[in-house]
Amino acid sequence: MGQQVLTLGMSSTEGFVPIDSELFISATKAQELHQPFRDGRSIVAKRYRVAQSQTKPQMAGDMIRRAQRAGIEADYLLADAWFGTKPIIRLADEQLLTPILRMKKNTMKYRLTECKGGQAIHRDRDVNTLYQSCIRCQWQKIPEQPYQAKALDVELNLSSSPDEADQWIKVRLLFVRGIAQPEKAQPGKHDWAIFLTTDTTLSRIAYWNCMRCAGRLKCTSRKPNNIWAFSRSKAITMPLISPPSI
Repeated sequence: MGQQVLTLGMSSTEGFVPIDSELFISATKAQELHQPFRDGRSIVAKRYRVAQSQTKPQMAGDMIRRAQRAGIEADYLLADAWFGTKPIIRLADEQLLTPILRMKKNTMKYRLTECKGGQAIHRDRDVNTLYQSCIRCQWQKIPEQPYQAKALDVELNLSSSPDEADQWIKVRLLFVRGIAQPEKAQPGKHDWAIFLTTDTTLSRIAYWNCMRCAGRLKCTSRKPNNIWAFSRSKAITMPLISPPSI
């Protein structure tokens, strides 16, 4: 609420370098100007109007396009659940980036296809239903980490309204669980998170390495939901760093 700063940065095995930022002013608890700008054509005045009028996804899209026009190349786009939306997935596809996004445990529907009696059965399920039917009690250990994970390939319809034509794409969901509090001996039933990528060939370990990079980035900002990153290497081999909090 109020004023926030969105930061776009480049991430690699060497660390994180911020390359662009935007001020975001929400409609809630925002501090008004004490007086109008003397020149509405000034850079400050223009940036202020952008801060008031654009949404976070719109700002993120502009920053990504500016970075690419400046010659900054990347393969992956990392972001947390605030940006785990269909518009951001479409944006990544338009900019030829592979998104790896943390998703919210909301009512967004994913299409699960199962074969029964030689026929394909399609069921639209949210992540909580998928967790109960396909993930729970089927966790796989992540080597040398106190975390478990399970991947699930599904489809997602990127259309934003019933009036739009269906835009089904294949995505890979990675469910991850771990101990959120050090004093707990076992993870609780709510100690899991969900991530999405459009690269359905990405292995579970490579997927996890990318997310460990996102976890490192979260330590660089007071506002974890405002971190974006380009990840340069497709064959990501990250040093041992703190993974995202579950």
